[in-house]
Amino acid sequence: MKRPYSTGRLDVWPAFTDFVTSLSLLLVLLLASAPWFLASEILAPPPSSEAAGGESGQDGSSPVEVFNPAQELQRRQEELRRKLPSGVQEQRAGQLQRIIFADQAGRGILFETERSDLKAGFRARLRPLRQTLVGFLTQGYLERIEVEGHSDLVPFRGGTEDNWSLSARRAVSVARFLMVDPEDRRGGTIPPWLVTAKGYGEYRPAGFSGIPSVQDQHRIPDGYGGSQYHYVVERSRSESARARNRRIEVLLVYRWPGEDEAR
Repeated sequence: MKRPYSTGRLDVWPAFTDFVTSLSLLLVLLLASAPWFLASEILAPPPSSEAAGGESGQDGSSPVEVFNPAQELQRRQEELRRKLPSGVQEQRAGQLQRIIFADQAGRGILFETERSDLKAGFRARLRPLRQTLVGFLTQGYLERIEVEGHSDLVPFRGGTEDNWSLSARRAVSVARFLMVDPEDRRGGTIPPWLVTAKGYGEYRPAGFSGIPSVQDQHRIPDGYGGSQYHYVVERSRSESARARNRRIEVLLVYRWPGEDEAR
């Protein structure tokens, strides 16, 4: 017996309509979930700095640190600072590092009065700096070394020499010691064409930098029978201030390190 409404042939229309209905529901579900997926991608947090700053090795090792020339330069400067004796001042500005050896009131720890010979104690304080600079130059870290001599404003008791020429001679003495240590000739040398020596006399007292103003350039009596610029006198009123002015400064000019030099 035939079923009602049956034609005796296979009727495909219901199957087709079921397929279209299922496909429509699937598209509706996909469209409904699209805004959430896009929002999660847009609002996702950025990758961490550790992930962005290095690449993992093929064997799953820790990320490789990206080379930073400024950090490598600071590491070298800090390495030198740690080797300096106590009481020696240090200043930095980019590729420059300044080492300051100042005198002490009533002691004369750098030089004898009106002389340019290095005292034994001063040579001992210079020796760690010299040894470090020899190593730095061997590794190509430094471009040049500038030695600056400074003095107080007290004039000589006799003779024709002045503080300016004395400060220059003292700077030369320090430069020569940095190039070759007479007591340790096997400790390496520094080429003389990389070292300069300058004398500034009393005209760059401690704490002063730049060019003196017009007011500072007015000459006034200095209390020692002569006359000096105003800014020199103002920074030399006490013995402790004059001792700070009697100093040697070593200016180190570094070059930017390459990636192959990093430890």
